[in-house]
Amino acid sequence: MLAAELMSDERHADWQDIGTDFLLPVQYRDLVNGRNVLEGERKLLFAVLEDAIRCYVNNMSCQSPRRRALFCEVNEWIETSGGQNLFAFENLCDALGIDGAAVRERLRASRLRSASRGYKH
Repeated sequence: MLAAELMSDERHADWQDIGTDFLLPVQYRDLVNGRNVLEGERKLLFAVLEDAIRCYVNNMSCQSPRRRALFCEVNEWIETSGGQNLFAFENLCDALGIDGAAVRERLRASRLRSASRGYKH
């Protein structure tokens, strides 16, 4: 399921809190449709980012040790700055032309709203 589909699915209400202003519709279409020479590589990068965001949102309020560990791992990846690896959060966002700081801020805000509502899995 793509991020856009998740955001429209009411079972994933937390996705709606994130918003989409960090990614223009044309950027999303280009990423999904692979309108560039490195089509496969960019799709892989996008899939990694999408999976990380899904993991963050679906586990941010969870109390089970396993799901909490998943959240902590993805949160550390997102919050770590200056990584040298291509798959470091900031580098991955840069390669995709996405504002990583905006994604990070949206995820933090969504987590705070979820916590203030007392929503737990």
